[in-house]
Order: sequence, then structure tokens, then C-alpha cells
Amino acid sequence: ISSIRHRILLTCFVIWCIVFLCCIDNAYCDERLFGLFGLTAWGDIDDALSKASNNGFKIAILPPDKNILDKAMKKNIKALVTYWLKSEKTLDEKAWNEFLAKLKTSVGELKTHPAVYAWYVVDEPDGQNMDVDKVRALVATVKEVDRSKPMFTVLDNPRRWSDYIEWFDIIAVDPYLRKKIL
Repeated sequence: ISSIRHRILLTCFVIWCIVFLCCIDNAYCDERLFGLFGLTAWGDIDDALSKASNNGFKIAILPPDKNILDKAMKKNIKALVTYWLKSEKTLDEKAWNEFLAKLKTSVGELKTHPAVYAWYVVDEPDGQNMDVDKVRALVATVKEVDRSKPMFTVLDNPRRWSDYIEWFDIIAVDPYLRKKIL
């Protein structure tokens, strides 16, 4: 990840949190509210993580930055470590290979960090019409370095889900409203 992009991620930081309030440590559920909930916070990472933690969020989408992961760990928040790959980068062979090399290095450096819950290397590959072979290579690059953590993605185009589903362990769905779904 370039330092400019990293600064943009930190400056315009958006943290999406997913919380599992359904008896995280219990074998049964009581009457507490449970499910998947999201929170978006901009600005200071410390403030965003505090808000997330204070509101019971346990998992957040965070950039591949050890300092931020350290802060998340102190707040008992696990990370879906995101790299925000865009399909345009897969079209330029030099940029694609550079991205894969940086990804491999980053995953290698962070794989033992206790805050890392899963790798979130691409968002909505179906909506981006990303080449399935590129997604396969992306996942293989991560798995070559770390097979202990799940692969996470978000899908948004029901017509293309079957193309990508086999490459990820955890899948979320952005149900954008469409005039005609199928």
C-alpha cells in the first residue's frame, strides 16, 4: 500500500464495524439484541475505535497498519484487514504484480498480529466485474503466506455470486436496491 493511499485511508478513515452480539461467549442466546450491525465513523482512528468499542462492536474493517491494529487490540476489537483492491489495478500487469508482492509482504508481517481476524483483500469483486482468475490469484497469494485466517469479501451482484463464492470463507452482501435483481 502506497504511503499516499495509507495517508488517505487514515485521514479520511472510515471504519465499518460488524458486531456479533449473539452470546459471543455463551452456548445459548438470551433476550439480548443480536445480529449484524454496522457503524461508520470518520476522522480520528482513536475516536472511531473508542466509539466502536463503547457501543459493543467486536470486529472492524481496518487498514493493514500495525499501529492501528495495536490500538484495535487494546479496545478488544478484531480486524477484517482490508486492502481495497480495485479492478483497474488488475488490468495493468505491472501494477497487478506490484500489488500482489506488497500484499504478500503485508500479510506476512501481520499474520501473527492478535487483532487480525480475517483478510479482506477485495470489496465487491462481482460488482467490479473483476476477472475470476485474478481473484483466485489474489486469494492464493494470501493463502500461500497465511492459511490460518479466513478470507472475507462483500458481494453485491446476485447474478455473479456463484463466480466468486468458492474463494472466500466469509461473505457479506451489500443488497443495493435494483430495479430488477435477476
